Amino acid sequence: MSTNRDRHGRRDPAETDERSVLFAFGRMVGFVLFAAVGLGLLGVIVLVPAYARAERARYERDCAAGAVARLEAEASTKVRLAKALPHDRTLTIQLMALQAGRQPAGERVLAEPAAGRPTLEQMIRLPESPPPAPPDGPVIATAERLKKPAMRRGVFLLSAMSLATALLLFAPPSCRREQHGVTAEDREPHRG
Repeated sequence: MSTNRDRHGRRDPAETDERSVLFAFGRMVGFVLFAAVGLGLLGVIVLVPAYARAERARYERDCAAGAVARLEAEASTKVRLAKALPHDRTLTIQLMALQAGRQPAGERVLAEPAAGRPTLEQMIRLPESPPPAPPDGPVIATAERLKKPAMRRGVFLLSAMSLATALLLFAPPSCRREQHGVTAEDREPHRG
């Protein structure tokens, strides 16, 4: 690429425009990369612990819902049993034998309850539901690590350094010149 200069030693405007467009694009890409990393780390500091708390709350809610479901099933079983006991002597004797370990003198329960009625084991059997799995995974593990103040400070400093790098190194050239009092004419070499 040849550098065409006019009689005052300035570069050809067409060449300068092409270089400035590429330079501006490179600055923009650098700024976007560093700013994205900085904002991403800042998002990790803020959002990951909140997500972990939400998952913990969801787990506790599911555990409580399971406990309520078990209690409701137990209550409905006891209601069914209480309704069936006055009408089925065999079921009553089985329940006495199960709970108190006694049977009426001279009686043994050998037969099943009256036809069409469920056995005692069928009536008191509660449905089993597995407990919910506790929250885990990489996001939860990261939230646990971020609980340590030193780790949190370190990630925050990395975020701040990345954002500062984006703002200081990749700021538009016009912002720098105005800050230092240098104009575009001062940067061009004067020959003559």
